[in-house]
Amino acid sequence: MANIGEGIFSKLPHHRQMQCVTLVLGLADDEDKLIKASAVRALGIYVMYACLKDDVAFIMDAGRAILRCMESSSNSVRFKAAWAMANLCDTLVSNKENHVEEFLLEFPESMVLQLVQCAASSSKDSDKISCNSVRAIGNLLRFLTAASFQQLDMQKAVDTAVKGLVKNMTSGTMKVRWNSCYAASNAFQNSHLPLDKPWLTDILTTLSKVVQNSSNFKVRINAALALSSVQSRQQYGSKETFCDAWISLVCALESAENINDFAEYKYKDSLTEHLCGAVLRLTTMIEVSDLSLLSQSVLIKGHTFRTYMERYIHLEAKKAQINVPKVENIKCHLEKLLTEATTEEQRRCVVGLLQACLPELDSTDERTPEKSSFQQIYD
Repeated sequence: MANIGEGIFSKLPHHRQMQCVTLVLGLADDEDKLIKASAVRALGIYVMYACLKDDVAFIMDAGRAILRCMESSSNSVRFKAAWAMANLCDTLVSNKENHVEEFLLEFPESMVLQLVQCAASSSKDSDKISCNSVRAIGNLLRFLTAASFQQLDMQKAVDTAVKGLVKNMTSGTMKVRWNSCYAASNAFQNSHLPLDKPWLTDILTTLSKVVQNSSNFKVRINAALALSSVQSRQQYGSKETFCDAWISLVCALESAENINDFAEYKYKDSLTEHLCGAVLRLTTMIEVSDLSLLSQSVLIKGHTFRTYMERYIHLEAKKAQINVPKVENIKCHLEKLLTEATTEEQRRCVVGLLQACLPELDSTDERTPEKSSFQQIYD
């Protein structure tokens, strides 16, 4: 039944759909671990179906069944259940983003808490399970409301969940690590994240280290994505945390040149592109109070960064056939900062940023061809 496919399932009569759902829910409590694992996998598929995902009664029943399976002593059952839990949390986010108000009003806060607690504890499980647990954590952090973050039980659960998320950014298999970084970028989509919690700084600080030092380029790409997904300057917290993130991204461009594993080479261009985009994103958030902390790094790294930006801007311009809007936003922001700077050090920093982030856009067609001592001797 898990392999019917959404297209065929949606065309079944409603009573047939309910028969499938009821049967799978019942089998998720079977004593046979193989049957239980298959049933919870089917639930993980069903919760993503458009014809079921806004059915709050079904999602609640599926959630209870998945949570029970997460308590199984069988690794295979917990693995399938963790995958299903992450999918269910995807559905929660989808319903939030699509403003399915009836679903959001009826889905119980108590089950959200149970999901956070379960994801937090299972993030310490084996790599196969934790890579899906961190997916669930990212989705749940994106789903939670401002009111939810104020509840004491939820605060404790979130604290534990984030500790597991941060730990998995730097340990376990590479899939666990890049899933953890991607989960962080997912969480940052929530504008209601509490700004006064230390765990927010812990996430950002860890991402700043990972984006610069990880040996795996896919992990670094997701870390860069996460750092650029922060919705506002306020979410970065202190100016020290923000400046560390900006500097780490620029330093990461240089360290990306050091490829120890040839398998990583195919991700190098994508990593460079994500890093440049992330630096631009953060540059639009720079405030006057940040300039003194950034000035030394801009002075030392500015020329190197400019080289990468020239390639990046030409690449983006070629894709869009027009000037990159990001660059225009950067120019306006930096010119505004220049007028607000109060010290010579701050003004030098802004000028350095302008020179590094806004290299001249010379058309590649208009460049003087490189001279060569070789002669073409064939037709």
